[in-house]
Amino acid sequence: MFRVDEFDRAQAKCSSVLGELQRFVMPYKAIPTFHETAGYAEFRQVLSPRWYAAVRGGFSTANAGGNAQILETTAGFRPGRSQLIKAGYQYEHYSVGNQRNNNIFAVQFITTIHKAIGRY
Repeated sequence: MFRVDEFDRAQAKCSSVLGELQRFVMPYKAIPTFHETAGYAEFRQVLSPRWYAAVRGGFSTANAGGNAQILETTAGFRPGRSQLIKAGYQYEHYSVGNQRNNNIFAVQFITTIHKAIGRY
């Protein structure tokens, strides 16, 4: 995994580049050995203290089951300290199967619940 961050205090903006590359080998005795390589790269940009945008590209190649390529874009808004609303679009392309292309639009509401532990 790699990560590069850049922060500009004057503008309160932060840029991040993340990525990961993995290789899996699963040996079997009765069937051929399974090989898969998967990875992604992501760029995130904080536009303001409440807004951000992100783009991610990913892939998966395997000797059984075919290959996949994914492109995703997301925008997020923080209405409060503990809430996040995300809206995003994801395009998936598969090398095998009846439905090789998938288009997904999603909206998420994420919240954090804090509980104080201890005596006051």
